[in-house]
Amino acid sequence: EFRAPPPPLTVVVMGWRRVQSLRRLLASLEAAVYCGHAIELRVLLDGGAAPTVRALADGAVARWAARGGGGAAAVVDLGPASLGTRGVWIQGTASISTHIVPLEDDVELSPLWYWWLLRAAAAYGPLHALPRSAAPLAGISLYTPRLNEIAYPQKSWRPDGFEREKAFLLQVPCSWGSLFLAPVWRDFLAFYATRAAPPFYDPSAEARQRGAGAAREPLGDGALLLPASRSNTWARSWKRFMVDFMYGRGLVMLYPNLPRQAAFATTYMERGEHSAIDGIAEAVAPDALRADLDVHKTTPLVGGAPVERSDARVADARAARAALATLPTAAALPVYDLHHRRASLGAVGRTARRFTARVARRGGAYTALAAAWSGECGGFNACRNASAVAPGSSIDDDEEVEAADVEVEVDHGTAGGDEAAEDTYLLEYHDLPIAAVVAAVVGACAFALHRRWRRRRAKLSTFSV
Repeated sequence: EFRAPPPPLTVVVMGWRRVQSLRRLLASLEAAVYCGHAIELRVLLDGGAAPTVRALADGAVARWAARGGGGAAAVVDLGPASLGTRGVWIQGTASISTHIVPLEDDVELSPLWYWWLLRAAAAYGPLHALPRSAAPLAGISLYTPRLNEIAYPQKSWRPDGFEREKAFLLQVPCSWGSLFLAPVWRDFLAFYATRAAPPFYDPSAEARQRGAGAAREPLGDGALLLPASRSNTWARSWKRFMVDFMYGRGLVMLYPNLPRQAAFATTYMERGEHSAIDGIAEAVAPDALRADLDVHKTTPLVGGAPVERSDARVADARAARAALATLPTAAALPVYDLHHRRASLGAVGRTARRFTARVARRGGAYTALAAAWSGECGGFNACRNASAVAPGSSIDDDEEVEAADVEVEVDHGTAGGDEAAEDTYLLEYHDLPIAAVVAAVVGACAFALHRRWRRRRAKLSTFSV
């Protein structure tokens, strides 16, 4: 894998006041295997960063620039005011033109994290070509989830227990160690600038959010909420909007699938802005590491045995390399949708088109947003100044029926069959008020009857002539 030219990517480390967790991340980053490949490193310091955090960042950047293979390295101060986690992700990456690997400071990397990216690129094509490949990829995850975080309450989801392939596609982004492809990230940032601002979203409403657990209040324009997704309630979250973006664009992310969810990055969920239940912020512990680890989130690292057990580290790494030596073809990769149900890329794409078509029919600013969201203009920036289309002006009756259809298409060739179709239908609508469900069904039936009446009238007219 290392014989291939190094892909253009930038590792983005985010720091503020958690000293010990940042030290752990930087140590794992420097201990990884790169075989002389030059990789750019950028350490983003949020406003008000602790002096000890700045000292750690300066030292890491100096060592990175001096190591074999080099690679540009810099500390970027985002101050003076704190932007928060969401602001660091969005504003701190806006000027980067390469693929990016953003890393919050409570993440730790496997020594083989970079090798896994090269392995995936060797199997599925150069990174720059992946957004246009058979699988519409947003990126490559270093982490493997153990939970379905879209459901409430979160559900255990351990793919090695039911999926034999060593990699799979999931329509949920990973924030605990991932590579995001450059063209996708650029489109997402442009989408975010519109989707996360009035009239579609009011950031000030986050401070007034009511309810808890399953009753937590969704945030933003109700017409843009995803069906049955807990992400609708996530406050102060960049990831909530990446979930939106991937759903409406029909994008997926590539994940490794090794035993026990061993992977190439893990999280320790150190106390901070999103570490408590319902995303409630906890006080940062600058000089301590969390002892009460959540086994549903902190997963094993490939080659992550203690340094003094070098034999175990080597054996672990060899086993992972052997397991990933043969990956499924792009066409054979298992696909799981937003709700972690087995699907197909065709079904994911059709769901995306139906969703953005419903948004577009609202007219005005919604039509322009939907066109950009779906990528119909060839990228979000190309769509931003597109003129609005009046509701129904570019959609004939038959197309409206198809877009408004309340049936859920499923791939009957995959696990679940008709039962999966029924479950998916319930998943799409179980969280809606009964009046809304009835209205949707009646509306769809009315469209269908209208279309049948028009066709029958046309046939009678032809006969009478």
